[in-house]
Amino acid sequence: MAKHDIRTDRNGVAIDGYDAVAYFTDGVATKGNPSHSHVWRGATWHFTSDENAATFAEDPERYCPQFGGSCAFGSSLGMPLKGSPKAWRIVDDQLFFLKAGPVRSLSHAFTGHISKAANK
Repeated sequence: MAKHDIRTDRNGVAIDGYDAVAYFTDGVATKGNPSHSHVWRGATWHFTSDENAATFAEDPERYCPQFGGSCAFGSSLGMPLKGSPKAWRIVDDQLFFLKAGPVRSLSHAFTGHISKAANK
């Protein structure tokens, strides 16, 4: 996948402060805590524990949402819409965010758009 800018809030926090590792380990979107953080690619990432922060620090590319946190479906159409940390899927061991609402209901069909978005 091509490098994409990491989407951050106005304070430089990635993925609205959600724990990127928890999607893989717990299978749920979990808000992180600023006391467990790590800075990577100019963004501050929050985690639920020091252990998750250390896991992320060891291999951030593995846990970072694809397309920098932009909606995977929107990216496939050339529209880098903000993805929602609450509307997510893991496909082929990679984390993808979708825009909330109707796009999430179509998320089962978006897998064919992943390679198209990666090539934009």
